[in-house]
Amino acid sequence: MAGPSGIEEMQQRLDYVLRPNKPIDSEALLAGRADQLQDLTTAIRMPGAHALVYGDRGVGKTSLAATAQSLHPGRAISVRINCAPDTSWSSLWGSIAAEISSDYLSSPHADQLSDAQIGAYTQAVDGLDRVTNVAQVVAPLRLLGFESPSLIVIDEFDKIEDEDVKESIANLIKALSDKAIPSTLVVVGVAHNADELFFEHESIKRSLKQVRMPRLSPEELTDVIAVAERELKIRCAADVRDRITLLSRGLPFYTHLVAWYCFEGAILERRSSIGSDDLREAQRRASRGLQEDLGKRVDQSVHSSYPGNKYWDVCVAAACAPTDRSGFFQMRDLRPVLEARTDRSYANFAFKKHLDEFCSERGPLMEAEQRGRGSTVYRFLDPLMAPYILIRESASAPLSPAIYEQLTVPGL
Repeated sequence: MAGPSGIEEMQQRLDYVLRPNKPIDSEALLAGRADQLQDLTTAIRMPGAHALVYGDRGVGKTSLAATAQSLHPGRAISVRINCAPDTSWSSLWGSIAAEISSDYLSSPHADQLSDAQIGAYTQAVDGLDRVTNVAQVVAPLRLLGFESPSLIVIDEFDKIEDEDVKESIANLIKALSDKAIPSTLVVVGVAHNADELFFEHESIKRSLKQVRMPRLSPEELTDVIAVAERELKIRCAADVRDRITLLSRGLPFYTHLVAWYCFEGAILERRSSIGSDDLREAQRRASRGLQEDLGKRVDQSVHSSYPGNKYWDVCVAAACAPTDRSGFFQMRDLRPVLEARTDRSYANFAFKKHLDEFCSERGPLMEAEQRGRGSTVYRFLDPLMAPYILIRESASAPLSPAIYEQLTVPGL
C-alpha cells in the first residue's frame, strides 16, 4: 500500500501519461498518429515545404504539433503560439518574437548559442517586433534559420477573425517557399478541409503539406489507456475500457479526460484495478467539469416547461447517430436509440421539428445542410458536444446495449 509520498509520485506519473488539458509532446504517448507524425516531420525536414494540420476540435492537433517540435533539432529555433479572435498581423509576429526571446535569448539556451547565433536571433526578434506586411517578415525568418532551419507553429489559426491575416499567412508561405527561406511554418486549426482555412489559395498548394487528423478508432484509443495501465500498474476492466473508447466518439480528449478520473480514483484509494463504479464517478466528474462550457449550452437548448418533451432524448439520439466525415447525420438514424429509450415506434421525420429548433431558436446547438431533393442532414456545431452528452447521460444511468451498438467513429 502506497503512503502519501507514493500517492504523490503516482499522481505525477498519471499527469505524464494522461493529459486532457495539456498537449502530448512525446512520440511514445501519441497513440494512433504514426502516419500523421511521419507526414508532419517529413514536411518540416523538406526544404521549401510547410504544413497545415487540421481536423475536429479535440482530435489532438496540438499534440501532434508539439510532438513534432520535440523531434526538431535541439539547437534550432522552435516556437509555438496560440491565436485569438483579435490576433492581428503585428500582434502575431510580436508574440512569436516574444517566445523566441524568452525561450532562447533569456534562458539557459542562450549559453549554448554562439555569439553569431545570438546576434542573428536578436536582429530577427527586433525585426519581427515591427512588421506590418508580409515582405518585412521574410528577412527575420532568414536570420532565424542562421545555422539550422527554424520551426514556427501557429496554433488555433481558425480563431483569427481578420481574414487579411489569413491571406497574409498564405502569401508568406509562398514567399518563404519561393525564396528557399530556412524556416518552416506549421499552421494548426479546426477545419473539415484546408479550404476552410485558406479559401482555396491555389498558390500555396504546391508547398503546403496538408495533414488531416481523423478521429481515432476505439482500438487506437485503447492504446491510450494501455499506456497508463503499464505506467501506473493499475488494471482497467475490459468493459470499462470499451465504454470509455466508444463514448469518446474518436476524440482522444475524452479518452484522456475520463481515464484520468478513473485512474486518479484508484490511486487515491490505493487500488490496483478500475471497475464500473470508478467509471460512473469519472463520468460524473468529467461532465461536471464541462458544465460551464458545453453543459450550459445544451441545457439552454433542451429546456422546456412542457412535461414529457423529448428534447433531451433527441439530443442523446443525435449524439449516438452515425455521421459522415464532416459530422453530419440523417434523421432516420435517430430512430433506433429513440425507440429503445421510449419503447415507442416513430416515423423518420417525427423529430424534424426538434432538430430544426436546435438549429435556430433553441441554439444554435446544431446546423443543417440541404442535400439533394428534400434531404436535410444535421450536425453538432461543436464536435465535443456529442461525447459530452453521452458521458453526461451515462453518468446518471447506464446506457442501454442498443446505444452502444449504435456508436461508431465519425468519418471512419
